[in-house]
Amino acid sequence: MECPLCGSQNASFNFLENKHSLYSCQECNLHFIDPYIQNEINRNPLSSERQYISEKLAVKYYFPNIKKYFINQDSHLDIGCGCGELLKKSKELGTKLVVGLENDLDRASFARKNTNCLIIEKEFDFFNEQENYSVITLINVISHLTDLNLFFNKTRSLLEPKGKLIIKTGLIFDGFKQKNGFDWQIPEHVHFFGNKTPEYSARKFGFNIIEQIKIPISNELISKEYLLSPGRNAIKNLVKKTINYIPLSIPILRRIYNFYTGNKMFTLILVLEKK
Repeated sequence: MECPLCGSQNASFNFLENKHSLYSCQECNLHFIDPYIQNEINRNPLSSERQYISEKLAVKYYFPNIKKYFINQDSHLDIGCGCGELLKKSKELGTKLVVGLENDLDRASFARKNTNCLIIEKEFDFFNEQENYSVITLINVISHLTDLNLFFNKTRSLLEPKGKLIIKTGLIFDGFKQKNGFDWQIPEHVHFFGNKTPEYSARKFGFNIIEQIKIPISNELISKEYLLSPGRNAIKNLVKKTINYIPLSIPILRRIYNFYTGNKMFTLILVLEKK
């Protein structure tokens, strides 16, 4: 198999999930599926109103980690801005120009009314504006993109000198097994970063790594914010809310989850700076 990031044909097979094979590149450590096609059938199953509830809770959870990068910035582009909650936070911290890019028309319309910001309804591949940005964010989106070389080259060209690219995505440690993932969501996700992927990407595309924040996936999945967020399944939503109100349930479930999965999967918040 040829790695979609570095082009190496030195990849190892891991397991089969939803009729897709998951391979690991031995050069850049990217984990990618075959066939390498993104399935969007269930990508946006929630109404914009329900999605916004989840989005607010998610931003509340992760935003303190990156808040410092938005204070009094000149400009911010959020790729896959959803309903616009991150854009609102950026404006509140003094960013002068705030722009969202969203290919879902309902989400884009909701974000426009919600934030009073410029929301552009385009796929990133067809986004050809001439503006340069101080900060570009990509929250839980990069795992859906099937051309990483285009993405990194294009975002770098859109950044000002010393501009920041902030990516939130999944990270898998070496030695993982299929059981380490509670829900792989393949083929909605076409790839996952590995241990060496951030360093390889920074070196190849002309970035410096400013910060890598690695959060055990159990901390995010079993958090008050996640448990209160509405998901796709009504029964699961009820179970999550019930768990949230049981004393000591969150720390106990995190320990059980980590013991069962081996603590191999993380949420990565990667901050890159354009050289």
